[in-house]
Amino acid sequence: MVCAGCGASVPDNDVYFCPKCGAKVVASQPTYAPASSSLSPMSLNTKPDYPMAVVVTDFEMPFTSMCFFIIKWALASIPALIILTIIFTITFSIFTALILHR
Repeated sequence: MVCAGCGASVPDNDVYFCPKCGAKVVASQPTYAPASSSLSPMSLNTKPDYPMAVVVTDFEMPFTSMCFFIIKWALASIPALIILTIIFTITFSIFTALILHR
């Protein structure tokens, strides 16, 4: 591939930025054209052969919404902690019974 920013050659292996100037490199993606009209919609729904990258650069959320999100997250973790406590208690009880039974 060739960098659009500086014209340097960029290797084709999973490189998303030019090593020389740092510009974003857009890989040439294959175009998908059906070979015949007999293809079903499910046959076109395949995983692409090239890596898909997602880069989050900014996240805007009002302060009150963020507070409510954190509170909901904390409340949602309570059932998970209860389940883990039950699993630990059962496991500890079994091992204690095995050790004391000798």
